[in-house]
Amino acid sequence: MKRKIALIWGYSGVGYAGLQFNKDSNTLERRIIGVLAGLGYISEANSESATKVHMKSASRTDKGVGAVFNVTTMKINTELTDTVFEKIEHEFSLNNFVLYKVCQVPRGFVAHKQARNRSYKYFIPTKFMETCNLGSEKELLNDQTENGTEKRCKELFRVFTSEDVSFCRGFRVEQEQIDKMGRILKLYEGTRDYHNFTTSQNKQGTKRHLRRVRSLGTRVVDDVEYLEVSLSGDSFILHQIRKMVAFALFNCRYVVDFTKVEENYEKVFSETKYVLGKAPAPYLYLFDIGFRDYNERTEYGRLEAPEERRDGFEIEMHKSIFTTDNLKEWLIHLATVQFRADSLNEFV
Repeated sequence: MKRKIALIWGYSGVGYAGLQFNKDSNTLERRIIGVLAGLGYISEANSESATKVHMKSASRTDKGVGAVFNVTTMKINTELTDTVFEKIEHEFSLNNFVLYKVCQVPRGFVAHKQARNRSYKYFIPTKFMETCNLGSEKELLNDQTENGTEKRCKELFRVFTSEDVSFCRGFRVEQEQIDKMGRILKLYEGTRDYHNFTTSQNKQGTKRHLRRVRSLGTRVVDDVEYLEVSLSGDSFILHQIRKMVAFALFNCRYVVDFTKVEENYEKVFSETKYVLGKAPAPYLYLFDIGFRDYNERTEYGRLEAPEERRDGFEIEMHKSIFTTDNLKEWLIHLATVQFRADSLNEFV
């Protein structure tokens, strides 16, 4: 007899092509099916399809994006016991996943529909919040690349070295810039149309309600200062948060007059189409999913995880986030902005 279970787990997205199952790609859901098939809890015939095991996750994460807390449901062909949990937990640990809990759920349970809110975190190296002039940076890029379009393109994808990111170390941003970023982030709160912040043709449309978008202060890791950003909303769409962070940083870095910042947000939330860049993926992770309504009425196990274990896994995740290689991703992003300066002039 098959039983529907919920895996309450966390993971780093490093090395995976996103969460959603794809039999031709190294995705997290595919890896889970491989683990459970290896334990004999899913038949070999069903291991090539997420549909056959009724696999669904409460929130999808993009390539390179991790999660402190997520819920993935599926059907297995064994009774849920302590021994079953221990075997799955052991296999998860070998894959650098954390398994907080496994519980049975009703046959009609759909994780993403029961989730009432989702929250994410993003870390911005504060050096890139420093006020700069986009026109001057564009001219410098032109000078460095001899005004050649082909050479300028190669500049965007050249291999940055540890020395290239050394200027981030020792820098501490002014409180004025932190306050400015906080005001910018609040412009996302409420119900907005995020059609300019995604490439997805979502069936539910592109309007989303964000409850809270705030900065949580700074932290220093290996002499590099980061601003921690928290985002909470009903749901998010493909690339939305990374584009939100990139546009917020653009306005913090290049736009001095806050009235102009507000005008920029009126533009991107209008029906006019704009092409906005994405902030690097490694600094983003899913932090929490709320199942309050379900947890209050369920006769099965509550969908939650011990705070101590969550905190511990989040600290482990930070080790793969705050790296020199990830700082290089910001240099590539910044060079892309400079390269596209002409198309961004109306926002400055």
